[in-house]
Amino acid sequence: MNRLRNNIILVFSISAVLVFILTYAFMAAAKDNSTFFLKDLEGNRSALKDITISGYLEDRYHGRYFEMKNSILNSKFVYYQHQNDIAMLGNLQNLANAIKHDEFVYTYQYEYEISPGSKTAEYPKENSPIMNSLSIRKSAVFTDSIDIYARISKRYVDFSSPHFDTIYFSPGLRYTRSSMEIEFNKDVYGDVSANAEYQKIHNIIYNLNRETFPVPLPKMAMTILNNELYFSIVCTKEYSGRNGIYKAVNFEPWWHDSKYKGTVDTITSFDLDKTNMEVLGLDAVNDNLILLLFEDNLFKARLYNTEGQQLDELVFTDILSEKGLPEYQSFINNNCLNIYLKYENENNFTENIILSIQVEDENMSLKHKIKKNTSQETYLYNITSKGNMLYVIALTKDRDEIKIYPSEWQAPGHFIICAFKTEKDRTYPVYKGELVTDAADDYSRNLYNNDTSFGYNYYDYRQFELVNVR
Repeated sequence: MNRLRNNIILVFSISAVLVFILTYAFMAAAKDNSTFFLKDLEGNRSALKDITISGYLEDRYHGRYFEMKNSILNSKFVYYQHQNDIAMLGNLQNLANAIKHDEFVYTYQYEYEISPGSKTAEYPKENSPIMNSLSIRKSAVFTDSIDIYARISKRYVDFSSPHFDTIYFSPGLRYTRSSMEIEFNKDVYGDVSANAEYQKIHNIIYNLNRETFPVPLPKMAMTILNNELYFSIVCTKEYSGRNGIYKAVNFEPWWHDSKYKGTVDTITSFDLDKTNMEVLGLDAVNDNLILLLFEDNLFKARLYNTEGQQLDELVFTDILSEKGLPEYQSFINNNCLNIYLKYENENNFTENIILSIQVEDENMSLKHKIKKNTSQETYLYNITSKGNMLYVIALTKDRDEIKIYPSEWQAPGHFIICAFKTEKDRTYPVYKGELVTDAADDYSRNLYNNDTSFGYNYYDYRQFELVNVR
């Protein structure tokens, strides 16, 4: 007994070492035994022989880098020691309302003001005391017309500086209704006297009640060309006034005491009162800009130089805006702008359209075109054109399978690789395969969990990231 007592530390040390060795052996075996292979669904995988597909399958704890070359799949497993090891965190490019370039992130937002001279009606609400004699006088203001202002902020990606610079300008965009149905919440901050009258007004703030705004709020299309930011305003045909292609010339500190901050050059401008135009997107290929728009309900791609001269135009008579603006993504490679358009319809089907536009000097030509209806949800990773081949890589989710999960984001998907060939102006499928993994196991917990709140970590689940085709 005394002998055991004297060597108790050694006993526990040996046990700890054994646990460590067994755990490490288990983890080493697990990383090599995971499911990871290419499954052919349609056609012959020789269609992939001229490309290399690479990417990561990762969560916050570990990642697997994979590369498929000449149709042969190889991968390497890595345990992460720090959040900076997560591949996607260091390579974020395009965000929901922002674009990243080099060391900066450019973020946009819109602000709304009642148009000068428009009709208004104000109705008081219950006032709210803040502290001491300072109070807020609340009211609802209804109007029939609002002006839209754009704000673009520029900051360092790594937040190395707490300051950010701003451009704030009026493009001349307006929305008008036939009746006063647009509501603003008005807050007047001021000092209140004994008889409840304001002795001094400190500030007046108007906030648009978006539930009363009957059309989609504008977005912004931003692109980088030769290290300079160009943008246009994405808006539907219900808007009036002006739109165009703009260049951000100079950003000013946000605290400068002026309403309009920074400098913007107008590359080209459109009078929305004289044309039936809806802007969808803006991209840069080679040294030119491509504006994607609907005009008179027809989809068009217009090529501009940076001086605002229109160089070329493609018109697609079978792509219409009668169903509203589609969801839009773009991928650029080999002087090609590859466009993905997605229309939802009421029959639970999605119409997917892929266009590959080749840019040569000052001319554009249609290289590939695909139109397909599907009952699956599709999330694009990459579209690449190479020769007469088009490669599409996407995550797909079956809508019937989604229904058994609490929400769409909590349902697993399938990593699908498709190859298409274009001959005599016809694009047709030649291969379809699935990169099969056991990542779906991460989502099984959601079958027994009804929590659909936003308090989840995206990297609790293995995700495909940085998928590249070359």
